[in-house]
Amino acid sequence: MRIRIDKNLCVGCCSCEMACTLAHEQRFNPRHSRLRVPLTFPMPSTPVVCNHCKNARCVAACPTGALEQGEDRVIFHAEACVACGACTEACPFHAIWLNDGQIFKCDLCGGDPSCAKICPFNAISVMK
Repeated sequence: MRIRIDKNLCVGCCSCEMACTLAHEQRFNPRHSRLRVPLTFPMPSTPVVCNHCKNARCVAACPTGALEQGEDRVIFHAEACVACGACTEACPFHAIWLNDGQIFKCDLCGGDPSCAKICPFNAISVMK
C-alpha cells in the first residue's frame, strides 16, 4: 500500500497535514504531521510522504531496528527509536522528519489514510 499524490490536482491547501495530525495527535499541529507540504513559492506546493519502499534505505540506516521492512510498508517502532536522525539522512525522498526529538513518518493510518479521505481535490489516493 502506498500514498499517491497527483501534483496536477494538488493546490497546496495543507488539509492533508491537518487531517494527519488530528488522526495521530488529536490536535492540529503541522510540525507533527506524518506528511509535509513544503512551501515552494512561487511553484505549487505538493505533499511529501513516505513511499514505503521495498528495499528502504531508512530501514538499513536505522541502528536500533526502529524501522522494519514489512510486507507492504515500512513500519516504525517508536519505542525503539533513539531519534539519531540516521533514517532522515538516508531517505532519498526526504519523507521522514525529526522534530521535537521525535521521528515522524507516514504509517498509512493503519490502512485508512486520513489525508486521502480529507483532500478536497482528490489529489491524494491510496495505491494497493
